[in-house]
Amino acid sequence: MIARPTVVPHIVCRDGEEPGLESELAVLPNGRGVRYRDEQPQDRDTHGVLWGRIGTDLGGRPLFAKPHVRRQRDLMQRMLCQVCTRPASRTTDGTLFLLPSQEERWAGWPEGGAVEHPPLCLTCAPISVEQCPRLRAGHVAVRAGKARLWGVSGCVYGASWNGLEVRNKDVELPYGHLAMRWMVAAYLRRELRQCREVDLAEEVARAGQAPTQAGDR
Repeated sequence: MIARPTVVPHIVCRDGEEPGLESELAVLPNGRGVRYRDEQPQDRDTHGVLWGRIGTDLGGRPLFAKPHVRRQRDLMQRMLCQVCTRPASRTTDGTLFLLPSQEERWAGWPEGGAVEHPPLCLTCAPISVEQCPRLRAGHVAVRAGKARLWGVSGCVYGASWNGLEVRNKDVELPYGHLAMRWMVAAYLRRELRQCREVDLAEEVARAGQAPTQAGDR
């Protein structure tokens, strides 16, 4: 077991990549949602959802437990490996996702779940299991036949006597939900369907792909 991670996934935040300030937010002129005071077109996605702002200073210390807002969104949109940014592993059974086994479960889990963990390639998946504390504590390798864009998670605000107030810091909302107008999104989520649990080591061996050794990157 390694003492600390030696591979820095593309998705992680670094010191210096600070989130935007709440003081930059305001209520829309019609009183029906949240906006940036100096809002730019790129602050919203094609669904009209407002996204959190964050810096892109890549030189700082990695914050392994904190995904970078913009990079997570890009990886999920393009279905790229969250570690190396290559295309995620896909077979006839679907795209490869690693899910912490400590997550909330239900009958048929993870079928129908809306996940925020981007997929992985077969080279990086074993390294993630080795170096990510949450995955090391327990994980499930899943191939999803379908992984449609479902919605977002983030902070929901509401109007108050002095402007805005936080109503809930950790909300998951599907696209089209009325509360979206009050959300500042942090993570893009995909709904996993046609899920099949797989043996990761067996898949790597079958592909004839030796895992990258820690420290090789």
